[in-house]
Amino acid sequence: MKLTEFSEIWGVVGPQQNRTKCPEYRAYNAYKSLKIAIEKGIEGDVVELGVWKGGISALFGRLCEDEGKGRVAWAFDSFQGMSECNEHDMAEGEDAVRLAREPGVQLHNFDLNDFNHTCFDLMKLKTSCVRAVPGWVNDTLPRYAPQIKAISVLRVDLDWHEPTLDAFNYLYDKVSPGGYVICDDFGYWKGARKAILDFRNARGIEDPIIQTPNIDGSPLPDIKVGTEHYWIKS
Repeated sequence: MKLTEFSEIWGVVGPQQNRTKCPEYRAYNAYKSLKIAIEKGIEGDVVELGVWKGGISALFGRLCEDEGKGRVAWAFDSFQGMSECNEHDMAEGEDAVRLAREPGVQLHNFDLNDFNHTCFDLMKLKTSCVRAVPGWVNDTLPRYAPQIKAISVLRVDLDWHEPTLDAFNYLYDKVSPGGYVICDDFGYWKGARKAILDFRNARGIEDPIIQTPNIDGSPLPDIKVGTEHYWIKS
């Protein structure tokens, strides 16, 4: 992978610009996954669910634009804050829902204008490369999923059990063989992990789940710190 290219993108959308909550190693995993998909000719758009101010969506959009073959980065988010959590939505180590209800977790400090600023003012993308879908995913996925024919990278960052399960129910079958399925919240939020594991069990999915490593390939110390996991669809 071209670390210089990634570093250039990271300089635009990284934490110093307050455009993403992802640490550098998770942003690099998003970059690497799409780069590999492009290089291998894996068909399909990129779909991210839970995008905050759009840093990772802008990264995806940049690679789609540079490829120049009409691949689109879809960005699903309420653009108004977090959805309601339920009884499954505990942090790793909790036995009851507490942290999920804390004001610091319940982000509301963003809107569609922030997303557009990231993608079109800072990253200077063409509007044809990124498509934002505002609204709760239980409302938007039934309407917009049929418009997505294939997916090369599916990145799910919805925190809670119900929206995570909705994402997989509506979109997983569209992921192309060899495509990447990235689960940002797998290690930290038990509800998201339960949704993912229940879905995999129900569908008989046996593709190995891989914890996203540091950029240098070294492992993260535990499942909570190294929350992001992914697999490659067989």
